Amino acid sequence: MEGKNKILLVDDDPDILATYEELLKNLPSKPEVLTADSGKKAISLMDSNEIDLLICDIDMPGIDGFQVLSIVKKRFPDLRIVVFTALENELYRNIAYGLGVDMCWRKPATQKDAQLFLESIEGLLQQQKGQGFRGVQSKNLVDIIQLECMCGSSVTIKVKSADIEAKIFIKDGEIIDAEIGDLQGEVAFKKILRLKSGAFEILPIVEDRERKIFTSYNGLLLDAAQTMDEILTDDKSQLPDASEVGDRTAFENPLAIIAKNENVLFAMGGDLKNNQITGTAGSGDFNAVHNWITHTMKKWDSLGESFVLGNLIQIQATEPHYYLMVESQAEKYLCVAFKPETKKDSLQELMKNFKAIWIS
Repeated sequence: MEGKNKILLVDDDPDILATYEELLKNLPSKPEVLTADSGKKAISLMDSNEIDLLICDIDMPGIDGFQVLSIVKKRFPDLRIVVFTALENELYRNIAYGLGVDMCWRKPATQKDAQLFLESIEGLLQQQKGQGFRGVQSKNLVDIIQLECMCGSSVTIKVKSADIEAKIFIKDGEIIDAEIGDLQGEVAFKKILRLKSGAFEILPIVEDRERKIFTSYNGLLLDAAQTMDEILTDDKSQLPDASEVGDRTAFENPLAIIAKNENVLFAMGGDLKNNQITGTAGSGDFNAVHNWITHTMKKWDSLGESFVLGNLIQIQATEPHYYLMVESQAEKYLCVAFKPETKKDSLQELMKNFKAIWIS
């Protein structure tokens, strides 16, 4: 049987030590909990015990939390560390993350906050290499984002998965922007959430970052969860193997994601070479639209040959009930029907984002 995890809790407040020593001991993994009321005692205990997780206050007399962290990172570079403080100072938080801590928590003010804190500690104790995101095993990226938002953080979450790098920008506990590749805003945020594993790093907030996301973080996470639920098929045998789609999940349906946009009536994909519809989402007369697209493409090809012009890349058309845009690439096309009230000056940017989802 494997030995118990050993936690060292460091705080100069005896009531905090007593309360959280008892709470931590009763976690599902039943860890052994050591306590120290000063930085000096903490270093002494670490020299004589094999510690799995350090939970350390910052504001302490004598050797303060930052000095403890600096010493610990030099002596025990792989040790998991959680900063646990009553200070609401963003500079202190950024310094702590700069020293390489796994998480930085304000001391919980409510029972719900305390429960979330304890769940995150249990996740760290159960961490296994290669599963989930670094710092919180058994929790996905949604949980990590939720932790930062609930703590009212102003941070940048940098996510790396294989050769992909992405960022989520949080200010005062709200998600203000996200970026992955050429995508930004909500489209980028949803794409980042489809990453299944990787490593994350908490960085200081980019102060001059322009806000492009205005939906609450709860709304964003709920919408993302509903999107993934809706695009799961009932017959899992028809789903491609995850290895075939790289960093996209095996359940991803780009057209369904596009059609969920509030400006979109329907989306469809087609194969010009084989003259067939390859996928649809939403409600529309897909056969009629497909026939119109293929007819228009053929007419342009004929005209292009006569005048030695290049390939047709985009079609825009107005119909009484919607505004149609078509993008073609390598004898495939993406067609999106926008609601008539959609702002015309936003169409190109929307289509650019949709095309990135379609070809990713």
